[in-house]
Amino acid sequence: MLHGRAAELAAIERLLVSASHQQSGALIFTGEAGIGKTALLAHAAQHANGMQVLRVVGVESEAELAFAGLHQLLWPLHDDIERLPSPQADALRVAFGLAAAPADGPNPFLVALATLSLLAEAAEERPVLCLVDDAHWLDGSSADALLFVARRLQAEGVAMLFAARETEGNLFFPPGVPGHRLSGLNPHAAAALLGDISAEPLAPDVVQELIVRLGGNPLALVEVSPLLGSARRAGAEPLPDTLPLSVVMLRAFVTRVRQLPRPTQTLLEVVAADDTGELAAVLRCWAGSTSVTRLCRRPRMWGCSGSVMGESCSITP
Repeated sequence: MLHGRAAELAAIERLLVSASHQQSGALIFTGEAGIGKTALLAHAAQHANGMQVLRVVGVESEAELAFAGLHQLLWPLHDDIERLPSPQADALRVAFGLAAAPADGPNPFLVALATLSLLAEAAEERPVLCLVDDAHWLDGSSADALLFVARRLQAEGVAMLFAARETEGNLFFPPGVPGHRLSGLNPHAAAALLGDISAEPLAPDVVQELIVRLGGNPLALVEVSPLLGSARRAGAEPLPDTLPLSVVMLRAFVTRVRQLPRPTQTLLEVVAADDTGELAAVLRCWAGSTSVTRLCRRPRMWGCSGSVMGESCSITP
């Protein structure tokens, strides 16, 4: 059950019902890592009764490969390309590597138009639901084509749902496409989520402290609470100053940190190493006037592993 997402679930329901009546639409969910975007797309897939579901997940390593995301989404329909008008079919074949490319590559407009036509053709047999997860990592060519389609949907019976993380310099809220920005769960919904996942009850004060410290982030609540231990879960021991992170959360945060400017990443390294609690010391170190090593006196407190974000750690014990 998705707690605290009544408005978003209602919007999805309207989209699916409209598509089943040959009315098309698109919707974009944005928010930080772990906020529940993928869960909403999964809910849509589970309730897409009688619809053909097409999926694509943006992959960071493929972000420079033109039309990689579009290929993933539309490949189940590739046998229907021949039903498109010749210029559109030719452009899509070139984009998918099924035909030799002209010197200037495939025509982006014709590829986008072919995408719209192909989805409309498929929807004539049954409504289509397109799920685009991690849209912020789509290659630019695919993102342009899919947003072109999203702005032009009318009476085809196609529903499109995008999920995108808000990252530095990339707020995936394109004009012309309705969007919902997801924030943390309210206290009631967050407490209900913790109640659903807890094998043993959490003390009420522990529940409230977790909600405040984790900002109502559903993934953080789900991943952190089982790592606390029985005494802390029961409220017999206080929560640690630094909450434990699962591998899932570490990966989510590392991904976010890698997208920050390098000077910001360096500052975060210094803050992680610091045990003085003095802002002036942190800023001096960051500026290069103080050795980072001098601040790192108790590395085990923050789990120094010899590397930061996959690179050699500049902070040594």
